[in-house]
Amino acid sequence: MKKIKISFLINPVSGGGQGKKIHAQVLRALKKKSLSPDQFQIIFTEKGEAVSQAQRLARETEILVAVGGDGTAIETITGAYRSGRLPRIGLIPIGTGNDLARSVRLYELFKKEGVEGCVRQSLQGTYAPLDIWQVNRKELMTNYLSIGLDAAILHSFHWQRAKIPFYSASGNRAALACIGLSRLAHRLQGKVDVTCWCDAVRKTLSLQGHRLVIISNLPFYAGGTMLAPTASFCDGVLEVTPFANVISALGLFAFQPSLRLRTWYGNKLEHLKANRVEIEAPEVNFLQIDGEDKTHLLQEKKLEIEYSGQISLLKAN
Repeated sequence: MKKIKISFLINPVSGGGQGKKIHAQVLRALKKKSLSPDQFQIIFTEKGEAVSQAQRLARETEILVAVGGDGTAIETITGAYRSGRLPRIGLIPIGTGNDLARSVRLYELFKKEGVEGCVRQSLQGTYAPLDIWQVNRKELMTNYLSIGLDAAILHSFHWQRAKIPFYSASGNRAALACIGLSRLAHRLQGKVDVTCWCDAVRKTLSLQGHRLVIISNLPFYAGGTMLAPTASFCDGVLEVTPFANVISALGLFAFQPSLRLRTWYGNKLEHLKANRVEIEAPEVNFLQIDGEDKTHLLQEKKLEIEYSGQISLLKAN
């Protein structure tokens, strides 16, 4: 069966409902590239079905473009990776954080050239490998995992949004800021140990009473803060960053307006490189993976984060 050249999986509620408007912009960009209707397809995500939709599309297409925020990108990558067919993955970043798109400079491209620039780049641009990690051999991770303050905020955010739905980017930021202020006193609960392996070297961090610990595959975190400036998403290495107090965690956001200061602060933080990470933490804590609340995994008492493979991700020239 001949594969479709390019497919788009659009989240219609991303960016305050921008997804619906972007459909027409994608069609115009494809028309400029002289693609016939049998060479592309455009599909809107359905609630709870994005991963399975991506899995099906991955079997039919050469290039699969996620249109939305980090959540849509990660669901698209997860579906494509699980399909076993591994198409090239493109991004049109219209979400709140867009950390993955920032890491491959597609966020900058979108801000400068919009949908047309991203479509052109998807068809003609360069693709780079992106590491995929597995958590307890059941969940996949591409961006980051954390336990502590930020996961507690996210847990409350998802609970609140389930009660009162709101999907605009400004609404998301306002809600996260309010919940964050109410959660500032949160600490890791009980005995929390993080064991890191870097080749043959093993090191265990005892983090009881810390505010949080982030295990990251990207330099960017939480909407463009510079967590680990030297991190690479394609070297089979994670960056483990513990935060002992709330001041060090808030420092990530304090220097947000300046790339130079963000980079300076990121380099000042303690980072431990790891090929494999094991976390032991009581289930009274909170856990997030790639911006999704995964607190229920703490019932398993131990988390093992291991390298799983790679997928091809578009990057800006």
